[in-house]
Amino acid sequence: MSSSPYAPAGNILNQIIKTKKGLKAVAYNKDGELTCSKTAYAQSSHVLQHKPLLDKILREVPVDANNKGLLYILLYELLMGPNRAIRGGGALKRQLLKQQEQLQATLFRLQPSFANMTASSPDQSSSDYVTIPRYVRVNTIVSSMEQVLSQIDAKTKPSKNNKNKKKTKKPSLQDSSSSSKMPRYVDPHVPNVLVFPPTASTRANLQELVKSQQVVLQDKSSCFSALCMVHGFDTLPSMEGDFLDACAAPGNKTCHLAALLTEQAAAAASTTTTTTSKSSSSKRASSVVVHALDKSKDRFELLQRRMKELTETPPRDGDAKKNKVTTVECHNADFLSIDPETDETFSNVTAIMLDPSCSGSGMISNHQEAMDRDPLSKPKNFDRIESLSNFQFQALQHATSAFPKVQRVVYSTCSVYVQENEGVVQRLLESSSSSSSSSNDGNDGGEWELVAPKCLDHWHRRGLEHPDVVGLSPEQLQCLIRVNPEEDGTNGFFVACLQRKAANKAPKKKKKKMIGAKKNTYEKPLATMGMELYDNQFNKDDNSTGKEEKEETSTVLSSSAVTTMSNQKSSGKMKNDDDSSSKKKRKAEGDKEGDEEESNIVSKKRAKKMEWKKKQREKKLLRLAKQEQQANNSSEQ
Repeated sequence: MSSSPYAPAGNILNQIIKTKKGLKAVAYNKDGELTCSKTAYAQSSHVLQHKPLLDKILREVPVDANNKGLLYILLYELLMGPNRAIRGGGALKRQLLKQQEQLQATLFRLQPSFANMTASSPDQSSSDYVTIPRYVRVNTIVSSMEQVLSQIDAKTKPSKNNKNKKKTKKPSLQDSSSSSKMPRYVDPHVPNVLVFPPTASTRANLQELVKSQQVVLQDKSSCFSALCMVHGFDTLPSMEGDFLDACAAPGNKTCHLAALLTEQAAAAASTTTTTTSKSSSSKRASSVVVHALDKSKDRFELLQRRMKELTETPPRDGDAKKNKVTTVECHNADFLSIDPETDETFSNVTAIMLDPSCSGSGMISNHQEAMDRDPLSKPKNFDRIESLSNFQFQALQHATSAFPKVQRVVYSTCSVYVQENEGVVQRLLESSSSSSSSSNDGNDGGEWELVAPKCLDHWHRRGLEHPDVVGLSPEQLQCLIRVNPEEDGTNGFFVACLQRKAANKAPKKKKKKMIGAKKNTYEKPLATMGMELYDNQFNKDDNSTGKEEKEETSTVLSSSAVTTMSNQKSSGKMKNDDDSSSKKKRKAEGDKEGDEEESNIVSKKRAKKMEWKKKQREKKLLRLAKQEQQANNSSEQ
């Protein structure tokens, strides 16, 4: 067994490579406890974020190693780690050090081609990557926006060592953006979603809120499914029918749906007319059921545990009835095998949320797919995509045909390929049209039609035209929601809202209005509590820094062809002098700054120092590349 300080992280990576599972699936047990050290988890996370680049380097500069996971860790530490060095010893370290110059030169040459790759790391600081913010959804079943912000402000208030702590006023929710050390914004598309910078301190400050189930670390685009189910149609969903999440694990979308339904039930109860008794209203509100399915036993157990934590934890405001309005029932079952005609459990389902297995090509953590993101081109692994597309169509067809009471279906994937998105929807409408005896005008969808989600009417990206998807009209494409992971600051996603046509329904007797079956008056999120709407602020800061660094690199390229050893020594001496004087200056200035400006100054200085260090690294890599080129030229001569 290796005694390397990187061995635990190497073992984690080996498990990921062997089992093809995600980092969380490997590092956490069934009880949600971390089975490795935080250091090993962080090291593994960093490597996975840069794995495409590391793979490319290893293809050009082969390194013989039996322990593949450990190789990735050591290579990352040597080329991209904070110290650009490997701790400890060992044969693998010695082998990498022998090839260090060649590896560094290859890194310098390849890195620009990876400039558009996104990264999900909270510690990612390289301007060569697009920054994805940390999205945090407030779990309104347990807590509220006010309570969450109050706890964040309390955690990020000035430390006890602050000399002026007695004069520091208590953080105010009305000025939350300026009173906290951690900048945050309101997401402009999804209610109760906060946007934080993707830093390690953000994750640390949110840890207690995550453990207490008050917030869920859920990507923005992942919230679109439940949002469209409740607020995407002209009318709100009926609270007298059941809801079904067909492929629910791990449960973030399910919990979000339960929270939105709980909010709707509360709103319905508050607006109940005098002709409706409180007991009747309460009875119907408490009967809202969400069925959550997953056929995998392990994923079902995870789903069951997560739903118990997120939907049954006592609310912070003391309202014990709040988390009983919506009941989530978990089932270890295959959605395709469900028959509501023979199983009364699902006989009252009127709405289905379907997010089936997909390629995951929109996920920023799926770097193999990230290398081929063009949704209009033929995927490299076309056979796999085609197989997934067939399964997705089968699942969507089952949702629209096997449940006679279902009135609305929300279909979504985290894929960017048209074969899994527009193609599946087009096949469904074509199939429904051909099987409907009332259809006389071609591909009109039969008894089903697409609906442009009201809650996302201000979202700019819509369905794509493609030669393989010829059955969708421009109007139908405008009903489809797309997310580009490289331009929209969130994971790639696709959403389609389908509803059963009223004209195809059998005539019904007039009956009293169902709770929830009323006009949708959804209003998009607004700036509140002193916070601004998020408008790509974090990326703007990173892009401006990256521009300055690229200009500096260009200047270095034009001004110097060869760097002598004396210049290297002089540069090293200047680096030490600059570091020393910079530390003294920071300390002197830090003592003079006030409490409110202290965090901003420290952040700016840290960013400036990191920028300086990166420039030095780029200069060094440039020198190595030139030396390698000169050596090659000499050998050719």
